[in-house]
Amino acid sequence: GWTVTRTGEGKGSEWKVVEDKDAPRGPKALAQVAASPNLMFNLCVADGPSFGDVEVSVRWKAVKGKKDQGGGVVWRY
Repeated sequence: GWTVTRTGEGKGSEWKVVEDKDAPRGPKALAQVAASPNLMFNLCVADGPSFGDVEVSVRWKAVKGKKDQGGGVVWRY
């Protein structure tokens, strides 16, 4: 139910479900696990239906990274 992709060129965008005792809704979390070169953003896109008028909430935790430790939600992808 998910498509893994990225912006930019090169390797990257490897995602796994991992154990995380700090996860807010149970002991598992979706994690981006591959190192990425400069100028790349890793994406994990839900393949489900389109929705309108929704409320979205996410939490993320930066574990590694020197140049970019961001995360967030993309809409109208």
